[in-house]
Amino acid sequence: MKTVTYGTVSAPLLATKTLLQLSRKEEKNFPSAAPALRENFYMDDVFCGAASLMEAKALKNQLSGILKKGGMELPKWGSSHPELASNIIKD
Repeated sequence: MKTVTYGTVSAPLLATKTLLQLSRKEEKNFPSAAPALRENFYMDDVFCGAASLMEAKALKNQLSGILKKGGMELPKWGSSHPELASNIIKD
């Protein structure tokens, strides 16, 4: 198998291990996103923030980039800042 099959006993461990390994491997390229992967994931969501709009935009871009390196994406985004929220495509 090339994907984590949800519902199997090992799925949570494999998904978590994948994120941890990806964060370690790509920390030099994504210095803001790597700690977020290690410390701010719960189930299939990442919860984090930033001190400024510019930092939040950079973090969003880095999270997208680091997950793309692992063949993943975050399909849902949310923000309390109107300018950042307006850049989020809604399904």
